[in-house]
Amino acid sequence: MIKRISIIFSLIILIILLFSSVNNLFALDRGSFLIAIDAGHGGSDPGAIGPSGYQEKVANLAIAEKLKNRLSQAGYRVIMTRNGDETKSLGQRVDFVNNSGADLLISIHNNAWVLPTANGTETYWCPSNNGYSSYAASYIHSSLVSSIGRKDRGVKTSDFYILKNTKIPAILLECVFISNPEEESLLKSNSFQDKVVQGIFSGVEKYFNSNLNFNQMKVWIDYPTSGQTISGTYNIYGWALDLNSTSGTGIDKVSLYLDGAMGSGSLLGDATFYARPGLAEVYKNEQLVNSGFKFSWDTTAVSKGTHILYAYAHSPTYGWVYTTRKVNVEGITNQMKVWIDYPTSGQTISGTYNIYGWALDLNSTSGTGIDKVSLYLDGAMGSGSLLGDATFYARPGLAEVYKNEQLVNSGFKFSWDTTAVSKGTHILYAYAHSPTYGWIYTTRKVNVGIEEVTIDNSTNVIGKATATEEQLLSLFISRNSNQIDRARRLAPLYIKWGNTFNIRYDIPWAMMCHETGFLQFGGIVPPDANNFCGLGATGAKDENGNYIYNSFATEELGVIAQYIHLAWYIYPDHLTLKDSNGDLYCSTKYDPRHFGTGHNYNGDSTLGTLNERWAPSTTYTAKIILFANEIYN
Repeated sequence: MIKRISIIFSLIILIILLFSSVNNLFALDRGSFLIAIDAGHGGSDPGAIGPSGYQEKVANLAIAEKLKNRLSQAGYRVIMTRNGDETKSLGQRVDFVNNSGADLLISIHNNAWVLPTANGTETYWCPSNNGYSSYAASYIHSSLVSSIGRKDRGVKTSDFYILKNTKIPAILLECVFISNPEEESLLKSNSFQDKVVQGIFSGVEKYFNSNLNFNQMKVWIDYPTSGQTISGTYNIYGWALDLNSTSGTGIDKVSLYLDGAMGSGSLLGDATFYARPGLAEVYKNEQLVNSGFKFSWDTTAVSKGTHILYAYAHSPTYGWVYTTRKVNVEGITNQMKVWIDYPTSGQTISGTYNIYGWALDLNSTSGTGIDKVSLYLDGAMGSGSLLGDATFYARPGLAEVYKNEQLVNSGFKFSWDTTAVSKGTHILYAYAHSPTYGWIYTTRKVNVGIEEVTIDNSTNVIGKATATEEQLLSLFISRNSNQIDRARRLAPLYIKWGNTFNIRYDIPWAMMCHETGFLQFGGIVPPDANNFCGLGATGAKDENGNYIYNSFATEELGVIAQYIHLAWYIYPDHLTLKDSNGDLYCSTKYDPRHFGTGHNYNGDSTLGTLNERWAPSTTYTAKIILFANEIYN
């Protein structure tokens, strides 16, 4: 009897193990998925800044790095659009993701609003993007809200640049509000960051474990690695995978194209199949389901430079899927590099400043290393101002290799007396030279002598501002605003009329951001009213029950009206400037609330005079101060 029970028990165990093996065979292979993590902002772009000064870029990167570690430990492949405190444009981030072959983009941000009471979690996806973005947003948002326990503000759609232009499923998370004192404090906490990461991770797991068709097939390139320089005859290796082949409908073909999608690029040919190591070598009706592929490419048949490889995999059931990989075909342009490390792009510098950078010869085997580095200001070699030749020194972190007494891998240092040039934005050109390859260069934008600006209630509104258009727009860019195009139209108008009326334009710009919610217009005044400061919007209604507010025919007239209404507070008398018809700007023609002929001047032209006067609040200018200082920081 005992022997019979033992045999039955053994059979049960065997059946369990058998079914367990079958399930594992078709279980989620995390290693087959590549996830791109975008830590929002960074470098010269701090993002939103909390009440205590905690910068969004810092919080975003902390969460992103922890998420990378969590996903990697679970077996996913992970890439980051920025590592460390780097300045990366939205275009650079999108290009990086689109060329990576990633399966999902998670862009990490933290929210901000004009009122410190705003709180909670939002997740965005773009309807014009990959159709699976909505699923990713839903799974990850619900898991994140469940994990951190903050207010659920919902899943929303937006045309944020990084979502609209990424070709793969992509979401943008606004984890919490850094402008909320309580949530800013939470963001600084390691334990809370861990909860955020766990919530995102759980959502990712649910997303990739779902039964969506995108999980049924994958193709990716392992070698060459993205951006790698290759030459001669090169073997391309990759993998194709059908995750749900149960009836012999596995992958039956892999093809490779150069510099264009199927039908538009150059067909390199069909790849050779072989069994993929590390996965079960499963065959269905003699068709290879999980397959590696190999393709030999003679790179000498194409031009030297950067190319995009497209790898396509096909199955009778699902059709074609593809991935891309950027590679450099070896040529002169790939043999040398030069770049500037300091100053960082957009940095403000003054006095005597040391410029540091690196020059590198990637293929110096015969003493033909870099022998000279020169720096130019505001123009290419021969047209810009020559700052001089840099001093070489050995670059830490690379072999200090000398060939025939010429430094191959070199750092350079150059001392620049900035007092000799005009204040404002300048472009540095760093040139490196080798006897074999000649000159190459890179550029870096810097601000010279722009004074540190601090704006508070004691700041005089009368005068000139120093902010550039780019600095004004940074308030919108850092928030991934969908109103950036309108902001670009308005920025030069604010500068023009601020200088015309001798009113510093950084304050009216910050005022506009505050009054309109960064041009979202969530209050009484609609966007098409071109009313950027709430003129006439006192809460009163007309006889039909509609709110009363001033409207202006053009954006420029709306900007002028804001300045003239400010002038009514900060100037004791009417400005004498007149339009082309001979009418005063400083009048009810341009500002409908410009009462009578006198001004509302009380002897005070500082920003603080607007408190309890422009609006009934004693702290009306607090947000204006916050945003105005953000322009310069």
